[in-house]
Amino acid sequence: MTRYLTESGMPLGIKKELQKKGYKWLGSGAAQDAFLEPKSGYVLKIFSGSMGNKSINIKYIDFCLANQNNQFLPTFTGWSRFKWPTEPDQRMYQKEFLQIRMERLFPIADNLDSSLAELHTSMINTGFEHIAWQMMKGNEIDVVDEILKHMWADESTNYEARLMASFEMQDLIGLVKTILEVKQLGAANGVHNLDLHSGNFMHGSDGQVVISDPFHVW
Repeated sequence: MTRYLTESGMPLGIKKELQKKGYKWLGSGAAQDAFLEPKSGYVLKIFSGSMGNKSINIKYIDFCLANQNNQFLPTFTGWSRFKWPTEPDQRMYQKEFLQIRMERLFPIADNLDSSLAELHTSMINTGFEHIAWQMMKGNEIDVVDEILKHMWADESTNYEARLMASFEMQDLIGLVKTILEVKQLGAANGVHNLDLHSGNFMHGSDGQVVISDPFHVW
């Protein structure tokens, strides 16, 4: 980081300009800074890394925009690009940045996030092709039961019981279908592994579980 940049590589001038407009800086992450939009409660994320229109993460945002009726996908309102000088008074040396606007997400409590991550691991062990085939045949309940039975359980950790206590079966079917669709989106774009650890399942402002940042690289 230089004196002109945040930890993510975003020019401090962008941060100052947004703060003048009432945005609250939430912090820096992997090649991104997040700001809370005034009044609306939405979040504006500025990405400092190079991300073309064919990026799998852009594809994921577009996928979410096209499927806003899916309760397990976060709400995005859109994305755009802009240019900004990397240092003050150097307008001729501008870098392109990506900004997205989305609902604010919150961590999941009570270890439910670990159970959701284990659900994804169990889907891997069950086999995505097998799951897709069973879904296509209309065996949704049977294949979800199969996935749940493959989940790790011991005296102190029973992921299956926690999921069954938190979701109706139809909601679990919807979540499994959504993970499967995101997996297929990645595979169609050359990305064959999802990054669905516990921190990438989050709550929306209404408490709904959503899939956040399912692909590793921005």
